[in-house]
Amino acid sequence: MKKFFMSLVIILAIISCNESPEQHKKLRVTIVQPQSHSALNESIKGFKDGLEEKFDITKIEIIEENANGDLNKISSIVKKAISEKSDLIFCLTSAACEIAINLTNSK
Repeated sequence: MKKFFMSLVIILAIISCNESPEQHKKLRVTIVQPQSHSALNESIKGFKDGLEEKFDITKIEIIEENANGDLNKISSIVKKAISEKSDLIFCLTSAACEIAINLTNSK
């Protein structure tokens, strides 16, 4: 699973390299956590460790958002990430991913 997410990050990083340097100085990653839970916290830690292992972390802006169990807040978080032009929205749990897919496909 870690390799899948890292592959996704690499693909997005390559795509963002096609833009001029003035447009994106840092790769912007938004982490959408539906609620606090030890397993989800470990997933985020592993994701961030993988980013640090493969990339210069000083060139990545990581924005962590926690919905605290509120599905409506997940939608708000994803909409904010879209409006702020996040390069990658990393969702934990199927429900959060489904919301993100629906919102990003409607743009």
